[in-house]
Amino acid sequence: MIKKIKEKKGYQKYTELRKNPQTKAIMSLVFWLLFFSVLIMTARSIPKNSKNMEKRTNINSYEYTYSNDKIKIFGKFYDNKQLFILNGEKYYYDSKTIYKVDGQIMQPQDFDLNILKININMIDNLTNKLNEINENMYKRYIVPLNNFINLYDGDTEVNISDASSYNIIIDKYYKKGKIYLIKLDLSNYYKYKNIENEGILNIYLYNVNSLSSNLKEYEDMLGGVT
Repeated sequence: MIKKIKEKKGYQKYTELRKNPQTKAIMSLVFWLLFFSVLIMTARSIPKNSKNMEKRTNINSYEYTYSNDKIKIFGKFYDNKQLFILNGEKYYYDSKTIYKVDGQIMQPQDFDLNILKININMIDNLTNKLNEINENMYKRYIVPLNNFINLYDGDTEVNISDASSYNIIIDKYYKKGKIYLIKLDLSNYYKYKNIENEGILNIYLYNVNSLSSNLKEYEDMLGGVT
């Protein structure tokens, strides 16, 4: 078999070219170019986790629906401020205080609705430096629980080092390249805090980056609130 190959004209021509130093160098260059091209294409085709350094979604406005096993909230988010409806009542949230909207009168509310802190900016802060796991329709992020507590509860003086061994899960769902659903598994957080909640929060996003109102009329109303 080997003898027959060596007797073929193609092999003989190859041997002659290899004996010439110039053609040998060109043949080696072509070989390595082809080798690295195949290597790069193969690497690109292999599914793998990718690391996002400061990768943000660049979203500043959207309409939303929050839902878990306890509540359902409909609202608008613009420039870190929110106007939302809960149990048929309208509220305004300036990222610090929740106010009830009653015509032109706004009254501060004494209930705590921390869930509204979980907006697109907070989610970016939690995920932008983490490895993402690329699934078929979504990207998954495994977030250390202590990172979530620092942003969500805001009490950095409490020792939560033991929470670092637990995680929360954030899934970002995309359709035609645009995010439309963020699903959070906060079950470990509620267990850690001894709070009764199944821990699954769904945030549906609509009309992303297309809201024209900046909710300024509600900001102006705050001038008359004492």
